Amino acid sequence: MSELSQSRLLYLAEAAQPDPDRVTACLQDELEPVRLLAVVVLGRLGPPGVPGLVQALSKTQPVPVRAVAASSLAAIGPDAAPATAELCRCLTAEEDNLRDAASVALSKIGAPAVPTLQRMLQFSNPLTVDAARSALNAIGPPDASVLPNLERDMAHPDPATRKSALKKTAELRQSAHPAIPRIIGLTRDPDPEVRADACLTLGRIQAPLEQCRPALTQALADPVPGVRLNAVIALSPHGKTCGAQLETCLADPDPGVAAAAKGALELAH
Repeated sequence: MSELSQSRLLYLAEAAQPDPDRVTACLQDELEPVRLLAVVVLGRLGPPGVPGLVQALSKTQPVPVRAVAASSLAAIGPDAAPATAELCRCLTAEEDNLRDAASVALSKIGAPAVPTLQRMLQFSNPLTVDAARSALNAIGPPDASVLPNLERDMAHPDPATRKSALKKTAELRQSAHPAIPRIIGLTRDPDPEVRADACLTLGRIQAPLEQCRPALTQALADPVPGVRLNAVIALSPHGKTCGAQLETCLADPDPGVAAAAKGALELAH
């Protein structure tokens, strides 16, 4: 590790009142863990950290850095409106985790993001359109009448159909709670992408912790990093209650999972 990287790590870890500009400069460090920690610190700063988090969404950054930045912006909510354009660009990404995190952040921004999201519906990529529509549905009133059909699709033999059903179920938010047992079952699906989406869906619909905690705890030991990351994201709002589970992820071999767990634990204190 270079002396510069080491000094940046020490600053990010020890600064009681970090300077937003100095933290943002850490996004240019050669080491991804330093960049990830910088994003976590920017998220803790709240609205003053938004300009730096916008930079962290850039395509020049690794996908884990961009995804954690989007999750941090989601926690900031409407004050993250200046990040709308860059978050919408993330909806065109190939990576599911990044699109999903950006979609959630845009939904938390709310009404200010609607005009840009509506333009995203004209894109040719169906994955981008689905992500934009998901954010718009989360901002507006959900239609829970489709839930029985979505539960049927969750049992479809095609993994792509199960994934699509999970994404659409997540848009229903708390109206999707009757489907929680089915979603929990998919956290053990043979397809890793389905397992990851199931964990994220439990978080997005705010499934009661007493129902989903065993499944999400099991997912923290999944061999696939994307599943573990989404389990951490789903458990993040329960950091005070699930501190022991999240602490085990601090030593995760995947830096994105470890950084997400660190951020969740810091936000809980």
